[in-house]
Amino acid sequence: MDDKFYKFYKFYALRLYRNKPSDKIPAAHQIEALERLDEWFREQRDMHSGSILVLPAGGGKTFATVRFLCTSPLSKGYKVLWLAHTHHLLEQAFHAFESEVKHI
Repeated sequence: MDDKFYKFYKFYALRLYRNKPSDKIPAAHQIEALERLDEWFREQRDMHSGSILVLPAGGGKTFATVRFLCTSPLSKGYKVLWLAHTHHLLEQAFHAFESEVKHI
């Protein structure tokens, strides 16, 4: 296979990443969103339920979502399918995991 197919694949050695200090601090509105998402995740009764995060442009949706995924669903063994309408947004999410994977 051509190398371009592996451009957005990365293996994370979680033990090494867990030792790195967290460098991103959520803003107040992101903390509130993370708390509500965590509450929803803990209380969900249906495996097929969903949630949505709504913040204004530049409000840190990608960061908040990736932080939530790493601290809750991914840490519990869930798999996530990330969909976006532009390649740019997919790249942004891919790179956001670099700083947040330590929370898994």
